[in-house]
Amino acid sequence: MTIRNRRWLLCPLLMLAGATLIGPVQAEDWRVAYRQDIYAWSGAMAVAEITNDWNGTLKDGDDGFLWMQEVAAVGYGPFSIGYVSRHHAEYEFPNALARGFYYEANDVALDDRYEVEAEVRARHYQGEGLSLSWDFESARANQWSITPSITWLRLYRLIWGEVSGTMNYLDADHWGGDLDVDYGYTEDKIPPARALDGRSYGDLYSLDLAFHWRWQNYQIDYQGYNLLARIDWPDMPGTIANKNWQYDSGALTTDSDYFVYGYEFYENRVLRPPRVHTLRQQYALTSELNVTLSSYLNRIRNGHELGLRWQPDTFAWTLALDSKGEAFRVGMHHRRVQIELLSDSLNISRSRLLALQFGVVLVF
Repeated sequence: MTIRNRRWLLCPLLMLAGATLIGPVQAEDWRVAYRQDIYAWSGAMAVAEITNDWNGTLKDGDDGFLWMQEVAAVGYGPFSIGYVSRHHAEYEFPNALARGFYYEANDVALDDRYEVEAEVRARHYQGEGLSLSWDFESARANQWSITPSITWLRLYRLIWGEVSGTMNYLDADHWGGDLDVDYGYTEDKIPPARALDGRSYGDLYSLDLAFHWRWQNYQIDYQGYNLLARIDWPDMPGTIANKNWQYDSGALTTDSDYFVYGYEFYENRVLRPPRVHTLRQQYALTSELNVTLSSYLNRIRNGHELGLRWQPDTFAWTLALDSKGEAFRVGMHHRRVQIELLSDSLNISRSRLLALQFGVVLVF
């Protein structure tokens, strides 16, 4: 049996192991749930403007982060199984390089050639798959709970590695670079781009964890993703080389002996996806009013929001401030429905810090 065939067998084996460990489900209601989580940060430009080919207003910040996940799940008792779609991207790059991207994307004509020496680090994957979870709760209602999840995703998009060197830009017909690249990809983004023979796929396996604890007036809720995780990518396309090119009036030239000096390869790789954490704390001032502190932690940007939660009846209303990002969060919570929105601008299309959480649960 080949290595690839063994890897394909791992997904159903994980599902079988989960079914063996959980034992018989309890005699409780069936439930169906849907949840969408988006948290995005862009230092150089509004999130929507970057996705629109850098068509917007350039700002002074660095780096970029995206966490976008959708889960549609069905559960019975403490057990649930869900379909997961995830898009996770972390980019480290200076604002000076972002300015060069902006010039090139918008065909800006400069009087003097713009040159920048910089380094980019990328951890970017996208895929979909399944998640199995089991909820352990205290005998005393709402005192504590721990929910581990085993997640498998079939990945179809990847940009992973480092690029460093010099890039230059004068106008739409005169730009280029001299770069040392060491990265894997499903589509080569760096000229002269490599044409691949076909599609490439990988698999992500991870242990995720949710935790809830309440003591008197204090409550804490934690959610962690990729706590123990790996990406297996057989025959991953990659390049370790120097790329030297210049576009001159539509012609591709080089001031070196080769456009690409190094290796372009297909290789089995194991990658470690970055962890993402969310920590929510609240303290009850009265029976209806709570002060809250929420933290969103990742390798690119740590966000902290101080706010209030008011629950006069079955609905709870939240208002919080991320002072570093100058962004407000507003939200509505119900036992079966919740929605939250965070933005640093009243015009969402101009938000550099943007988050959306939406969830609904139906019980039968």
